[in-house]
Amino acid sequence: MLMPKKQALRFETCYQIALAIKDEVKDLEKAGINVIQVDGAALREALPLRKPEEAFCLNWAVDSFRITNFSVQDSTQIHTHIFYSNFNDIVHSINNMDADVITIGNSRSNEKLLIMYESRGMLLTLVILLNVEAKLNQG
Repeated sequence: MLMPKKQALRFETCYQIALAIKDEVKDLEKAGINVIQVDGAALREALPLRKPEEAFCLNWAVDSFRITNFSVQDSTQIHTHIFYSNFNDIVHSINNMDADVITIGNSRSNEKLLIMYESRGMLLTLVILLNVEAKLNQG
C-alpha cells in the first residue's frame, strides 16, 4: 500500500521516538526499577479519516509501543494507560500492545468496555478508572 507523505513522516517519527523511549526504559531497568509505565499509545487520536488506511496506522502505533519495551527482562512489568469512549473497533490493537498491565479509562462508555470484553470471551483483569466527579454528583 502506498501511503501518503504525511503518514510516512508520522510513521518514521513514531519509530524514532519509540527507540528513544526504549533507551530510557533500559536505563530504568538497569537502575533496578522493575515496574515501568510507558504512556502515549494514542491509537485512536491520529487515525486517518479513510478507513483503508486505519489498519496500517494502528499497526505502526502498536509496533511503536512494542519497540519501547521489546528487550526488557521477563521480571520487568510494563504498564500503560489509555482513555477512550469507544474501544470496540480497536480492541485487537489494544491486545496486540502486549503490555503487562493496561489501565483503561472507561468513564464515558457506561461500562460498554466490560461488556465488549466479556462478549468476546476475553479473560482480562481490567482496572477501570471511573468518572469520580460524576459519581460524587449522583450521590
